[in-house]
Amino acid sequence: MTALILLLAALGGGVAGTVFVRWQKKGNHSLPGGEEQLALGDGSEQEFHERTIRELRVGDVVQHDAHDFLVEGVVEYNEAGHEWRAGRLVDGDLDLILMIGLSRTRGDSVSILKVDEECKIDSFPGEILLANNKKYAFDKRGHATATMRGDLASLNGQSSLGKAASFRCRWWLFEDGNNVAVVEQWRDDFRVLVGEYIKSTQLDLMPGS
Repeated sequence: MTALILLLAALGGGVAGTVFVRWQKKGNHSLPGGEEQLALGDGSEQEFHERTIRELRVGDVVQHDAHDFLVEGVVEYNEAGHEWRAGRLVDGDLDLILMIGLSRTRGDSVSILKVDEECKIDSFPGEILLANNKKYAFDKRGHATATMRGDLASLNGQSSLGKAASFRCRWWLFEDGNNVAVVEQWRDDFRVLVGEYIKSTQLDLMPGS
């Protein structure tokens, strides 16, 4: 009887040990209670999607030309399905506009611009735009629905927007080789942006969310 009890105890210990070893092996790859999917994800494409500069958002950081720019505000434009966006980049006293995707003929066009405070416009521009000591030739124009988010430095009378707000915008695109100028009309106000086209590879995006 004693021998039988010892035999059963030995067998029971062996089974328990096997279960323990198997649980340990499983534990190296997943969490108990079926939480493996939560820990590792479902492998969907959306989960592993990495945002590009075309999906710029408020709170992102853009690295360019030895600067770390914080994206304070973003304007998303839509003109009959053609979409582009402009982000307000701030690093200390440097306040720039990053515009992505406006020019259809240049593919994934990216330009770094600044507001030209000296170029005053109070009516529709003509075929030639004189700004920033350069002569720009007219290329395209249109009007779009613009959705604003974040701090846009009082663009269109708006400053810090807690929620997205939509407005209408007329725009004109001018070029001089690699130099670019954009004129925007917001209600009765015009703003002139001047700068140059760059390659998207010159930018590094650090998503804020």
